[in-house]
Amino acid sequence: MALLLARQGCPVSTGDLIDLLWDDDPPASALNVVQKYIGSVRRLLEPDLAARDPGSYLLRRGDSYLFAPGSGVLDLERFRGRVRDAAIALSDGRSRLAADHLIEALSLWHGPAGDGIHLGHRATSVFTGLNEEFFETCVRATDLAAAAGQLHRVLPALRLASHVGPLHEPVHAGLVTALGDVGQRSEALRVFDAVRTRLRDELGIDPGDALRLAHRRVLAEPPAIRRRPDSSRAMTAQNPARHADQSRHARGRASVTGPDLIGRAAECALLRRTLEPLYTGGIALTLIEGEPGVGKTRLLDFVAADAASRGALVAWGNCLQGSGTPSLWPWLKIFPTLLGTLPPATRHSLNTGLAPLAQPEGGILDRPVEPDTNARFRLFDDATSVIAEIAVSTPVLIILDDLHWADVASLRLLDHLMTHLPSGSAIVCAFRDRAPTPSPDLAGTLATASRARGHRRLLLGPLSIEEVASLIRAESGAEISRRAVLSVHARTGGNPFFVREVARMLGDADGTLAGDTSRSSIPGSVRDVVRGRMADLEPRAGDMLQAAALIGRRVELRLLAQVCGQSVPDCLVHIESCVSLGLLDPVADDPYLYRFTHDLVREAVLEATPPSRTALLHLRTADALTGMIDESHEATERIAQHLWSAGPSADPARTVTALIRASRLAVVRTALETAERSLRLAVETGRKANEPELELSALSELTALTGRRSMYGLASVELLQRAEHLATRLGRQEEATVFLFSRWTAHCQGLDSVKSRELARQLLDLADTSHLPLVRAFGWQAWGLQRYSDGHLDEAREYMVAAHALLGEEQPQGTEEPGRRQLELHSISMLAEVTAVSGDLDAARSLMAQLEQRAGDEPFALTIWAAHAVRIGAMAGDVAAVLRGAERGLMSDPEFSFRYLGIFVRLGMCWARVMTGSDIDRSIAEAERLINTRLLNPVGSCVALCLGFLAEMKLVSGDLHGAQTTLDFAFECLETYDQRYAEGMLVQMRARIMRASGAHSQAIRSVTEQARSISELRGSHLFADERSVS
Repeated sequence: MALLLARQGCPVSTGDLIDLLWDDDPPASALNVVQKYIGSVRRLLEPDLAARDPGSYLLRRGDSYLFAPGSGVLDLERFRGRVRDAAIALSDGRSRLAADHLIEALSLWHGPAGDGIHLGHRATSVFTGLNEEFFETCVRATDLAAAAGQLHRVLPALRLASHVGPLHEPVHAGLVTALGDVGQRSEALRVFDAVRTRLRDELGIDPGDALRLAHRRVLAEPPAIRRRPDSSRAMTAQNPARHADQSRHARGRASVTGPDLIGRAAECALLRRTLEPLYTGGIALTLIEGEPGVGKTRLLDFVAADAASRGALVAWGNCLQGSGTPSLWPWLKIFPTLLGTLPPATRHSLNTGLAPLAQPEGGILDRPVEPDTNARFRLFDDATSVIAEIAVSTPVLIILDDLHWADVASLRLLDHLMTHLPSGSAIVCAFRDRAPTPSPDLAGTLATASRARGHRRLLLGPLSIEEVASLIRAESGAEISRRAVLSVHARTGGNPFFVREVARMLGDADGTLAGDTSRSSIPGSVRDVVRGRMADLEPRAGDMLQAAALIGRRVELRLLAQVCGQSVPDCLVHIESCVSLGLLDPVADDPYLYRFTHDLVREAVLEATPPSRTALLHLRTADALTGMIDESHEATERIAQHLWSAGPSADPARTVTALIRASRLAVVRTALETAERSLRLAVETGRKANEPELELSALSELTALTGRRSMYGLASVELLQRAEHLATRLGRQEEATVFLFSRWTAHCQGLDSVKSRELARQLLDLADTSHLPLVRAFGWQAWGLQRYSDGHLDEAREYMVAAHALLGEEQPQGTEEPGRRQLELHSISMLAEVTAVSGDLDAARSLMAQLEQRAGDEPFALTIWAAHAVRIGAMAGDVAAVLRGAERGLMSDPEFSFRYLGIFVRLGMCWARVMTGSDIDRSIAEAERLINTRLLNPVGSCVALCLGFLAEMKLVSGDLHGAQTTLDFAFECLETYDQRYAEGMLVQMRARIMRASGAHSQAIRSVTEQARSISELRGSHLFADERSVS
């Protein structure tokens, strides 16, 4: 009975039971003994069961037995259900919910699996496998609980796991960490000493990295480390150097007293109240919005200085204007600040996922970069962990200014942090509500913020007439008449920055503001003020100011001098004249750095720069940056953007190369949206310059990037067609074939059967006339897949076997054919599926085993394997195979980065849960959502097959009407889109629904015969077996 329970959800053959019970020495009567045991178990479960009655729980499946106690009865089933729920929550970015599911799963364990049962080696291995599931879940739960600052919740499970697995190092590392976290430092050290002794005595080895790291962390933390400091004195005592750095940072940004905050007393008080939870272990999220110049940054200065004075660690990031700004720019500034406060050992352990924020290795941008689909997930997770680690002992305040300029990747990381803020941390952001209007991406982030806990939004409005008068007096030191105040207020709209600039201008003009200043003497905008000041500059200083504006908000003196062709001393003279006019300010603590007094000033200077001069300045800036950088790639994206902005002034080859390198850096930093934009600019540059080689190089990387994410959706067709045309024009037949195959894939995935058949025939014709192996392989593969889609499996398998054999031939050393690796992966996976549907499941499983081995740890390859493992398993009714495929698929692509393949992974998980009676209603709802949003809008390949799976889920759940409605829709899709390989399965499903509905046996037989006939006609012999209808 224990063995059947341990194999929950999977039939166990009598042969397996004999092997498990007696290893290699079964008695002659083994089969009779097994049958006797089965009878005893049935009577134990159901004492009133009549002789030879099969009962309700222990079911016969051919020569196998399946223990089916019903949903929610077995702890093992509930345990695995919660683990799967955790995987789904992680794939949605909900790590705290995932932790809750895992901790609930661990609470079901009360001792080692199979405890007290004395069996042979093979049976013991079954229970050892269950214990390994327990250990693995403990380790995962520990990681998530640590990120959430809730390690105390996993402590009971870790104690139990350490008892069950006395030599399991990751479990003991988690136990040492958790004990240290809750203040039981002495016990943590005793646990480490005990396991170190066992490892040396029993295995002759020393503790591994994980245990040693946990040990060092406990040693590095004083016993009172878990106490949260509530004052700046506590902060100073813990780390006086860091506190001093923060104080300098707060003082250096701007003064938060005097004229800067006139008229903002209410807002300052509100912000202090809003951030109060930060100092008591809570969280806070505040968004400050307003027009340009209204005082958002000065209010952030106040928030930073106030928080630092109360003992918080403040990390500040600015988003910069311009598409040449490095991806994730604000976070590139924030996380080094945060990491610098941690002990080296802790910093090293948490820094793995933050690799996208580090400088990539030299030379990495010299070749195409494969997107790491899990990198963004790891980045988000470790970013949260870093904040949580610091917030345990020190309140953490993250400030993001100018959020309206943020790149998409920066916004996505902010989205995650806002919804996963650790206790004792807060985020304050500021953005313009106009000029520019919030982008759709920013609008999405604001919507995410509105749903987050602790959210508060503050609209910063204009100053009143009295406040304008106070600001003018504070700025000029002079009295001002009521009439002058009304004039200034009317013209400036109470905008503090505009008021300050007008006050300065009028004061400079006549030394007083006490007279009756007429409205006509006041400029109409900040731009008018800036233009008036620029008129006072000598020509070379004005030219230098324009170059500075084009470089950015902050300007490095040596770079500016090189762009202007001046010496640093001469450049400094001109800068001082700009400083005296209030256009530039020196940056505190860096004599080589200057910044514009406000974004509005810089924007006004840019508007006044002639377009002809702008192009030249962009080119000079790119040249200067190229000459100044090292191998750190610090300016890669800036150089690319300046070269592109220089237009025809720059060498197109140089521009395209720079844009491609910038896209590769963006891929490394997980900013795939930015990478795609850079590649599209590179394609456009090559095309406008009539340079087919350059355009094709950019198109090749662009189609690879977009294709991996969407499996070449119809949106890619135009790009692919252009790339195919260029490759043909340049005489590159293999590359042209790759693009043609990808174009066929796009039409096939979009269920455009007429066009896909036309392109498949074109590829077959190329294969028949070409001597190039790769061209022939692509042609045969496309034709085989097209025939599979059309429902002609025998012909499909013939061509796909030929393509597979051709790809299996050894390549000449040193050659790398374009697209070969991806074709090999899809060739094996689709051949396995066609082989399975043809009825040869053993051969299909062998092919899938080959594919899994070739995939290794590569996320894309593993997702291909998982998607087909799920489809094959579900069509064959193999629940265990579907579960394994779905679980590995979710681990390899938790972010749903592969938007097409990931559908089947997640749908398979829903199907398997329903088949095992776990969370049936929720799983069906999730499957329905997946199909409606991912396969029907727009319509995608395999929609009829997936609707068949959904109909089966509803049938198993007892919703016969829903099952019939879904199946009718599946047949409608079958007829509309003419994708017929699964037709036999759908007809078979109709017979099953009829049987469950109590239809007449003759009608059922008729439909069953129709399923058999269709399946044999199409060669889909997997669906011709009448037993599968029962």
